[in-house]
Amino acid sequence: MERKVTVETYNPNQLVTYKKVPGTYAAPEAPEYIQTDVADLEWDLHNLRVSSARRYELEAQLEEVQEMMSDWYDSNYDKEEVLEALANILQIEPTKTLRVTGNLSYIIDVEVPIKEVKDFDARYMLNDELILTSNTDVIQIESWNVDDADVEW
Repeated sequence: MERKVTVETYNPNQLVTYKKVPGTYAAPEAPEYIQTDVADLEWDLHNLRVSSARRYELEAQLEEVQEMMSDWYDSNYDKEEVLEALANILQIEPTKTLRVTGNLSYIIDVEVPIKEVKDFDARYMLNDELILTSNTDVIQIESWNVDDADVEW
């Protein structure tokens, strides 16, 4: 007997009771019944389909990596070629961190109260007030220092 589901009979909040598949079949277990609503069951099924698809994708990548690893020991292949192929298989972009040092020139106008001009220390003020940042997370500023600060009186 086949039942047709129509929009009028679909109820996402309807409670459904089903028997949980036991973890082992070695010993008989008392059946466990779970109750959930249709909407939660739909999300569980959707997430299972997404997870299964991702698992198959990762298994295919793993097989490709395993095949490529045999090339690592083959003298006909350059290690750079093998690493590049592995990066392509895994869809990653390898990076290397480079340390860059240099000098930064600056011209800053600072308003200083007249009574503090004779005690003004530009280097001290810049170390306290100057902030060096990056617009992206590509650059991480580890340290910086004001080495020189000349003042035009």
